[in-house]
Amino acid sequence: SYILTFCDWEACMRGLQRNVTRQVSSSSSISNAPRMLPCQRHLFDIPDDIHWFNCAYLSPGLKTQFEHGLTGLNRKLHPWTVTPPDDFFTDIDAFRQLIATLLHDNATANDISINSSVSYGMAVIAKHLDAKIEHSLKQPQNLNSQSKLNIVMLKDQFPSNYYVWSQLCKKYGTEKLEIKIVDRPNKLSPWTEHVLHSIDENTILVTVPNVHWCDGSLVDIETISQHIVSNGYKPKCHLVLDVTQSLGVKPFPATLDGVDYICGALYKWLLGPYSMAFMYVAPQHQQLEPLEYGWMTRANARQFAEIANYTDLYAQGAQRYDMGQRAQLQLMPMALAGLRQIIEWNP
Repeated sequence: SYILTFCDWEACMRGLQRNVTRQVSSSSSISNAPRMLPCQRHLFDIPDDIHWFNCAYLSPGLKTQFEHGLTGLNRKLHPWTVTPPDDFFTDIDAFRQLIATLLHDNATANDISINSSVSYGMAVIAKHLDAKIEHSLKQPQNLNSQSKLNIVMLKDQFPSNYYVWSQLCKKYGTEKLEIKIVDRPNKLSPWTEHVLHSIDENTILVTVPNVHWCDGSLVDIETISQHIVSNGYKPKCHLVLDVTQSLGVKPFPATLDGVDYICGALYKWLLGPYSMAFMYVAPQHQQLEPLEYGWMTRANARQFAEIANYTDLYAQGAQRYDMGQRAQLQLMPMALAGLRQIIEWNP
C-alpha cells in the first residue's frame, strides 16, 4: 500500500519517511514495506497554509476534475452537443471497467452496477435478501422452528449499512430475524475473530466494512470470506462489504471467492463527486429483481429508436441494478478523472 498526503509539510514528510525506513530495515522483505508516494500537492488546488489529510471524511478534487466538470456543465449549457446514444453509454462503460480494475481479480465490468449511494446498493441487496428470507421461512422444516435467522454486523458501523437491515427485521419480527451486533472488548481486540464467532448456521447475512469508519480499525474480509465458504455456510449466508473507507487507498484482496456484493461511494478515497457510487454483484445474483424499472437498463436501450418497443429483457450482468439517469452527464467526467488518477497511483 502507499502513504498518501496532499501537502508539502516537510517536517511531516521527513517523519513519515523515517518511519518507512525503519519498517524497511526491520523487515525481512522490503517488498512488504509501504511505498512512499511523492508529494501530490501540485495536482490539487490546496492553499499553502492548508494540509489536508482527512480523505476518510471527504477528498479534495483534482485540478483536472475542474476541467472535466466544466465539460459536464457544458453538456447542460449546450444540449445540442450531447450525441445519443454514445454520450449516454461510453463513459459509463469506462466507469464499470475502472471500478472492476480496483476490485478483486475475478471482478469484471459486467459485474458493476452504477448507483447514487451505498444506501441505494444496500436497498437493492435487501430486496434480494427479502425474497430469500421469505422463501426460507416457508420451507416445511422452518415453519415451526424455534431458531431465528440472523444478520451479523459491527457495532457502530455506518448507518447506511444498518437502517435497511433494521427495517427488514421489523418486517419479519425479532422472533424470525434478528441483528447480531459484534462488539470488541477493547480497542486493541481485533474485529475479525469476534465476527467469526458470531456466524452460525442461521446467519443469512454478514454485512461489514473492511475499515471501520469511526477509528480506521481493520476487518480481515479475506478470513471472513474463507470462514463462510469453508464451514459450508454458503449459499445461505451472504457476504456484503462496504469499502467506502478503504477502496482507493488500501489494496483490495486479489481473490475473494465468498463475497456476494460490494458497495462503495466515490467521494472519499476515490476522489469522486458526491452522489456517485457503485455496487459489485457476484454472477449468481445477476438475474434477480432490480430496485427500479427504468428504460436504460433494458436490452434495447442503446438503440434509441427502439426504446418504445417495450421488452422484459435486461442488459447483461449487473446493469439491471443501475439507478435511473445513470449516465450522470455532468458528474461522470469528474468521476472518471478521479478513478484514473487512483489507478495511476496503483494503490
